[in-house]
This record gives sequence, structure tokens and C-alpha cells, in this order.
Amino acid sequence: MIMDEKEFINQITEANFEHTELEMTMKKFTDRIAANLMPLNNFIADNIKKNKVARAEIRIKDEEFIIRLEICAINLPLEYVNSIAKIIVKDGELPMQVNMIIDSPNVSKSNLRIDKLADAEEFIENFDSDGLTTFVEWTKNELEVIETNKNKAEEAE
Repeated sequence: MIMDEKEFINQITEANFEHTELEMTMKKFTDRIAANLMPLNNFIADNIKKNKVARAEIRIKDEEFIIRLEICAINLPLEYVNSIAKIIVKDGELPMQVNMIIDSPNVSKSNLRIDKLADAEEFIENFDSDGLTTFVEWTKNELEVIETNKNKAEEAE
């Protein structure tokens, strides 16, 4: 998926991109991680096929925790519009990628963890196999980091 720089910046500046949000408890989320992440994968895949910027997220209502997939040009969340615009100035056509993002006070000092899952085209090609598996494993690993950091913070109190 290739997108014109100006079109991309306009979409994210005006928050004119596709967005879906699910909400659930941490227990419900962790009981069936793969099944819960699949709608995010589906939504992102559909929007790549339509050549649209998109965000799909799950908000955990009993924890400070949001997990997202986003279609973006670089490894920054879509809400970082000014930073993205400064970095990609005059790049012309931009290859899009799918980023995995966790927003939680216990994931890192910045409350944010972001990693590239795949280039948009690779995501579509490997959608049924590697994409979801990688996303699930990454999520499990980050949940362990969050739990470890939470326990350390509680011990320090």
C-alpha cells in the first residue's frame, strides 16, 4: 500500500481515518487473546485493501490498557501528527506499514510500546498465518512486561 504524502498527512491531521474500538475486561481479553485480536486484524486488512489509513483498538475497561493496530507511514502513533509531518516532509509517495501499539503506564516510562508488525502489503500476504501469530505473541510478551513492571511498582511502595 502506497499513499501520497499530502493525502496521508491530511487524513491524520483531520482524524479522517477509519477507526474501530472494542471494549472488554482484562480477563475476557486474556482468556482468548487470538480470538479478541482477530477483529483488529480483519479491520486493518479491509482498510489496506481500500488504501485507507486506519486504527483498530481494544480498550480494557478495568485497567489502564489499550492495544491497537494502526496503518501508518512510520513507527509513531497516528495522533503524533506534528512529529510525523516533520519526519516525512517531501517524501512523495509513502509505503504504509502496520504497527502494533500498547498504551499502558506499566509498559514503559513513556507509557507506550510500538513495534512494526509488517509492511501493509506483507500484512495482506501473510494475513492468515504469520500476522496474527506475531501479533498474539507480541501481545503476550508485552502483557508479561506490564505485569512485571506492575509488581515492581507495588513492591517499591
